[in-house]
Amino acid sequence: MAFYRWPTAAHRESVVEMESPGDDLFPLAEAQEGYLELFVDARGRLLVYGVPDGSLTIAGDSFGEGIERLLLGRRWWPDEPNARPGDA
Repeated sequence: MAFYRWPTAAHRESVVEMESPGDDLFPLAEAQEGYLELFVDARGRLLVYGVPDGSLTIAGDSFGEGIERLLLGRRWWPDEPNARPGDA
């Protein structure tokens, strides 16, 4: 996992169209040799963008929960492929 030292607007290009109003995504890091991008939303949730398939999923309801799941290899992806945050 490589955290961005100076996040820029370019780091948001992949997810800008997926953001909900008022839930801007802040770019944090990339992982898995660039196959995953990590973001935090306005509610503090950690979201993961899968570069190959374009999926955006919630890894945790908080930054700590999401990072713990990723680092310990715990399941964080949804049962339904391509589920978007906020889909119920």
